This record gives sequence, C-alpha cells and structure tokens, in this order.
Amino acid sequence: MNTSVAEAIPTRKITGLASDDLFDLRYVRAAHLSPDGRHVAYVVSATEDDREFFQIHLAGLDGGYHRVLPFPGSATSPRWSPDGRWLAFVGDGRLHVACTSSWTTAAPLTEEELTVQGLPSWSPDSAQLAISVLQLPAPKSTRRITTRHFRAEGIGFTEDLTQRIAIVQRAIRNLDLGAKQPWGRLMRENSPSPAAIPVPALIATGTGDTIVAPAVVRDFARRACASGRTVRYLSVAGGGHATVARTEAPAILGWIDARFAGQRAPSSCGAI
Repeated sequence: MNTSVAEAIPTRKITGLASDDLFDLRYVRAAHLSPDGRHVAYVVSATEDDREFFQIHLAGLDGGYHRVLPFPGSATSPRWSPDGRWLAFVGDGRLHVACTSSWTTAAPLTEEELTVQGLPSWSPDSAQLAISVLQLPAPKSTRRITTRHFRAEGIGFTEDLTQRIAIVQRAIRNLDLGAKQPWGRLMRENSPSPAAIPVPALIATGTGDTIVAPAVVRDFARRACASGRTVRYLSVAGGGHATVARTEAPAILGWIDARFAGQRAPSSCGAI
C-alpha cells in the first residue's frame, strides 16, 4: 500500500487482542485507481454504534493529499469515470456521482425505494452508468416464514425482491423530467398559471440563465399577455439566474415604487 494511504488510516498499538477490540478494527476494501493512475479511491469500514459504517477515502499516489469524500451517510463502491471527471459511488443504498474537481455530490440518481447492489459500471463516454438495483417490498406487520432464502445487508427474504439492471444518465440534461414521476407532478403543482395573476407583473430573465431557460420565461410572459394581463418584461443580455435580481434591482424597485404611488403599470406585451 502507498505510504500516504497507509498513514491516513488511524492505527493504534495493540498489546493484547480482546473480543471488544474487534469492533475497533478498520478494514480497507474496494480500492479503485483513477484512469491516469495518479489517484486512488478506497473504502474504510468501521463499527459505530453497533453497526458497520463505510467512508470513501481519496488519496494521491504521490502522497500529495488525502481526504474523506464529504458525504454524510455510508458510502461504498467508488468507481472513477473513464474521463476522470466523476466518481460514482453508492451512498446509503442509492447511486451518487461526485465531481472530482470540487468533490461536490449531486442529488441521488436512483429513487428511494430502489437499493443499488454491487459496483456501478461506466459507459466509455462517461455519460451513463449501468447498475444492479433491488426493489424491496413494503414491510408487513406480520410475516409467515416459508423459506430459508434470506440475505443480510438489510435485504431480507429474497423471494419478495425485484431485481433488474438499470441504465442511468449521469446528468439530467436531455431528460424529460415532466414525464418522470414524481418530478412531473411536482412541476405541475408548482407552476403558476399566467391567467391567475390578478395584478400587473414584472417578469425578468437573463439570456445566460442555465437553470430556468429564457425561452420558458418568455413563453410564460406571452401567455400572461394573451390572458389580458399587464406585463413588464425585462430580458437582460448575458444575465444569469443568480445575477439578474441584483443587477436589475434599481429598475425592479422603481417599478414596485411606482405601483404603490398609484401610477399606471407599463406593458411590454407588444414587444415580447
């Protein structure tokens, strides 16, 4: 083992091994080298509060750094993407992907009722992952045991399981979330109706917004105009999702002050 990796694992001198000492042992497993051979991700398991807990450790093979992947739960099965930009892992039974430039982890890529089994496998272009997933049945208050086919790791009796291979997109770009539940339902429930706006509205967007597409905002403003609403529409060249409210604050506050002063609201409906 590389010296920097070995030194990163807490150790203590044992003069006599007792039964309780077994719970203090830490085990290294599932090591995986980055594609360029300069970094390693590996799992360290330990017993905490009478249960086994897993953490992913990251280290440079030149001894330049060592860190623990910042994930609040139990993390296992690290796998580098072929381009080295991502690290897939299983966190609390769900598939996650961390960006290797910042080690930030996005939201889980699998649903809560699915449990990922084994190691994720990347596609050659680093865009997709193949995983084995189990769908566990809803717990029953009572159960008649008719088989001895039982697995640990929180899985239980295997005859009730549904297991399949799934292909998961690393990013949600180009996916139609409106057709995927519960996201489609949540988006519909949280989408305001243009016709339901009872007062004049100011709608601002930036052409550089990558979170809410400017075309979606413009379409909403046009539909509000078509419903007979008075709309002041601002399109800020190069503005981003987090910058428009700040850069356009004087215009926005001026528009609000004019409404409280009783001035007639201007309309951009003819130019949207």
